[in-house]
Amino acid sequence: RVFEMAAQRDAVAIVLDVGPSASSAGPQMASFLQNAVRVVNLLVQQRLFASGKDEFALILFGTPGTDNPLYQDDGSGNYSHVTIARDLGVADLDFVRYLNGQITPGNSDADFVDALLVAMDHLHTTTQGKKLKSKVLMFTDCGSPADCDDSQLSTIVRGLKTLDAEIKVIGPSICLDDDEEGDGGVAAASSAPMAKAKTRTQIEGEAVLKNMLQRVGGDSL
Repeated sequence: RVFEMAAQRDAVAIVLDVGPSASSAGPQMASFLQNAVRVVNLLVQQRLFASGKDEFALILFGTPGTDNPLYQDDGSGNYSHVTIARDLGVADLDFVRYLNGQITPGNSDADFVDALLVAMDHLHTTTQGKKLKSKVLMFTDCGSPADCDDSQLSTIVRGLKTLDAEIKVIGPSICLDDDEEGDGGVAAASSAPMAKAKTRTQIEGEAVLKNMLQRVGGDSL
């Protein structure tokens, strides 16, 4: 299970990579994005019909445009191509319809670290005064370059701990036990004998995520 079902109400920020790498696929193969959307759809429908009280936000990164409060048009490029597609709210059939038909492949690289920070900021501002357990669920194949130094990583770790948020990353082959190899999660669902080899960007991105998950007690599927 992505998250264990519980009596508590959850605030789940879904952070979804729609960039060029995640959207590409080999002949007769589903893309990472297509597989990720299927998983998200099943999760939302499960929660919708099980309790109908959990709240979801959807943050897309790799989008042609930018729509998030952290972005400033100052030429730095920080937080660009990250879009809050759905503000935190109770899951409903409109959200399911959006997942089924309105998520389209993006054409721009975006930093998954920026997307994660946007998600954390959104949870912080939208859960004030609500008795909700914050959770972050990020889907990425790490195909876009990530800029994350020790200072920024420490900021993420502090932010997740302040939110008391759980985080799970689905897609990369991250093994949090150094003695074993990861199985690729959703990436494995879109892989086959013809699957393309990892790029240097993906390997570096997985290292960043592994470091972060180990420091916050997160998980990779």
